[in-house]
Amino acid sequence: MKVMKVAAALAVSVATLAIPAVAYASCSGTCASYPSYFSFDTTLTGPTRYYNGSNVKITFSSSADGPQNGVANPYVALYRDNLISDDYIGRQTFVYGGSVNKTWTGVGSGDYYFYYQKTFDGRTLSSSNVVMSAS
Repeated sequence: MKVMKVAAALAVSVATLAIPAVAYASCSGTCASYPSYFSFDTTLTGPTRYYNGSNVKITFSSSADGPQNGVANPYVALYRDNLISDDYIGRQTFVYGGSVNKTWTGVGSGDYYFYYQKTFDGRTLSSSNVVMSAS
């Protein structure tokens, strides 16, 4: 009896792990680009999304509610989202109030998220035209 309960629990666990793969099956080449926006004062972690190309890219125009005033440049980092632990791919800096076009090459298809960070200086950094894509 105990063996049957363990087997049933294991089957449910394996089925639960397989569910995300089913959600991505409908993408078939059409999930390469995601429009978005952001607004943050120190850090922001974006949602995990599937990118189906070998290069992952982000473009946006940022604005702040005040000047940068000599603080360190903010950055955007890319992470591969894994089941156990995430892989840091790299980060790229940008400046307040400018156009940003950053690409991480050769990373492969997979689940990724962007992480944004800036020095706390009392200003909010925002963009309403973020596009994350793969090629």
